[in-house]
Amino acid sequence: LILYGLAWIEYLNDYDTGYRNSFLPLLISLNGLVQAHSAYFSFKVLPALQDSGFFSDIAVLSRAFVHENSFYQLMTFFGSVY
Repeated sequence: LILYGLAWIEYLNDYDTGYRNSFLPLLISLNGLVQAHSAYFSFKVLPALQDSGFFSDIAVLSRAFVHENSFYQLMTFFGSVY
């Protein structure tokens, strides 16, 4: 959250000279990518259900949902690079 707040401050105060060449958006997306992969490798106890269970009141979050989240975090990382 600190990086996110700093990115907004830099964006609002000095976009042309500071934010366009800043590494903060890259660091924020890299942080999300590291968190998604650490969740995937850490939560071995999650079931491997086809239904993610995210919208269900009877199932827990599945390992496939966590894996899908790491894919979307990879897309945000590529978006911040280019």
